[in-house]
Amino acid sequence: MDATHQLLDLARDRMRGQDLLPYCAIDPGGPGYARAMGAIVARGHAALSEPYEGRPLFETFDFTEIVGLVRWGEPRDRDDRWFRVLTSAASLACRPLGEDEIPLHYTLVTLITDVLALRADGDPGAPVALLPAVFREARESVLRGDGDICARESDETFCLIAELLVGGPEPDEGSRVRLESLGPPWERTFFDQRHEAWKALIRERLPSSMASLLLGSGGPPAGR
Repeated sequence: MDATHQLLDLARDRMRGQDLLPYCAIDPGGPGYARAMGAIVARGHAALSEPYEGRPLFETFDFTEIVGLVRWGEPRDRDDRWFRVLTSAASLACRPLGEDEIPLHYTLVTLITDVLALRADGDPGAPVALLPAVFREARESVLRGDGDICARESDETFCLIAELLVGGPEPDEGSRVRLESLGPPWERTFFDQRHEAWKALIRERLPSSMASLLLGSGGPPAGR
């Protein structure tokens, strides 16, 4: 998980020294969320498996709830974006530890959206170049058996698409055949609240031939 840990460390550096509560205070649980994320800012991925209220931190409500909550709504500023990158990177980093409840594709599309927005906003530290390796590691994690066993084929497809969306190499013949055989991932998951975000990114960022392969009849408009 070298690239994933590197991404987590970049986000930790950006959030270090800040009061995390303003990024978490969206319900009465905010102080607990801030404490959990503060441990990760302080100690990195090692904190995910450390004891926190009698359990490994990554298994606790404070961690899983803040990861789930912050991916909704519109970030207020760059620091808000970086906090979301922090939570997404932490979510990816805990999958090899046994985390299997947080929908992977929600994490992937949130991370893509935030990092691309940071670059569009002129942030020189936006880690776009690191994302292809992060998404390759995510796919390796899926193939290794991490995460939700019922979502492995859709998760693999989302990882392949995510890498393409951030400038990964054009898929070789084997990967293209794999994408074709797996089919549209949104047809094989009940977690459907971010599907339109995926489809919009595919239409905006991929050549029409690849977009048509991924979207089928819902492909890009004429001229793309």
